[in-house]
Amino acid sequence: MGATRVLEPAPKRRRRLAERSSPRQRRILALSALGCFVTAAVMAVFRIGVIEEENARPAEVASVPAPPTPALGAQDAGMDPANPGEQPEENETRPQVTLPQTRASDLPPLEAVTGSVPHSPREIDFRIKELAKYFSRGIPQEQMDSYKELLKLGDGLKERLPGLIETADDSALTNFARAAEDLKASGTIPAMIKRLQSKSGEILGHSAMVKALASFDDPQAKSFVYELLAGSDEHNRMYAWQAIKGRLDQGHLDFVLKTTAEGGPESYLAANVLLAYGNDPRNAAELTRRIEPMIGQRTGNGRLALIRVLNGMDTPSAASVLAFLAASPEPSVRAAVMPGLVRDPLLANTVINALRNDPDISVKQACLRALADGPPMKANLRPDLLELLGDPILGRLAHEVLVKNNNGRDLGWGVDNWLVWGTRDNADQNADQQDEAP
Repeated sequence: MGATRVLEPAPKRRRRLAERSSPRQRRILALSALGCFVTAAVMAVFRIGVIEEENARPAEVASVPAPPTPALGAQDAGMDPANPGEQPEENETRPQVTLPQTRASDLPPLEAVTGSVPHSPREIDFRIKELAKYFSRGIPQEQMDSYKELLKLGDGLKERLPGLIETADDSALTNFARAAEDLKASGTIPAMIKRLQSKSGEILGHSAMVKALASFDDPQAKSFVYELLAGSDEHNRMYAWQAIKGRLDQGHLDFVLKTTAEGGPESYLAANVLLAYGNDPRNAAELTRRIEPMIGQRTGNGRLALIRVLNGMDTPSAASVLAFLAASPEPSVRAAVMPGLVRDPLLANTVINALRNDPDISVKQACLRALADGPPMKANLRPDLLELLGDPILGRLAHEVLVKNNNGRDLGWGVDNWLVWGTRDNADQNADQQDEAP
């Protein structure tokens, strides 16, 4: 057996290494240890300061006064609506701002206000004042019910509407203008015109007043609405376009046609007005006759807006114009006529042929949108649609048409599922034909 090596214990080895170190090395080690000790002490002191600062911070925050609660309106904040410059006193308590689904804390349930029928002028005034509180501060159901209760005041309300419209804040102004329209209170026309000219009020109130003015069969009211269409205020022009939809008179037809054909920013708003006008069979033929030569004279957005009008009209002359435009060399024109062609059973095949053969992808998209939005097609489109189902651009629209023509039943995106279903449909159809045979 060889000699056994005996290892020296670790402490002796460490002492032996220390004995070999020089005085200079020992001084360096001592200085390093001292530096670590000083660093630890400084970090501890810094940490104690941070803790003390955090403990003192809540007291500082608590001493900052909370911002005042914003007011909901002049009337709610204690202001005189006729003199909005007068501020409430500083010690006056303002109502809390509430969420739309929450009744203001100072409002009782609406039933507590609408118990008895008011008769005297004083009672009617008080009822109107109480109901107005719920227009913006009640829960949604109370906002609707308070308006219904307002209309029940009938003639008593009609007499007061001009003064109410002149001084009401926006939430109340909207309901008072609606009431003027519903009660046919033509006596409010001067008050609404004055309020619109002064531009005092917000978007909802202005929109409701313009709509009410357009509803009156009154020359002053109609003239003012059409003046807004030609004015410089963009918002009032938009309100006026919306208000005359379904109320266009013959005297202003030329102006609306011109605006549509110009292709400007309000071209499609004007086109919507013409669409509503052309839905009346008494106007459709005359409107088509006016539009037909204009389409040949216009280009760009103006022509597309006029085509949009023809698409919504069920007249043979409109269909013939659309069929002629389907052969246009401009893809945008061919795409624009598809919604109108698909509605005519005699011209629907034009849409299918364009889907199969038109080289422009935007026209194919327009065909599929028209098929998805139009009446169900009797032609068997399944092979064409299945071919497009995997297309990255047309696949989604093709899927929508498949589902629609399958009575709303969605078989997914797999082509095999639709092929199996088509085979079953054909088998069922053949069986039904054999049963019906004599």
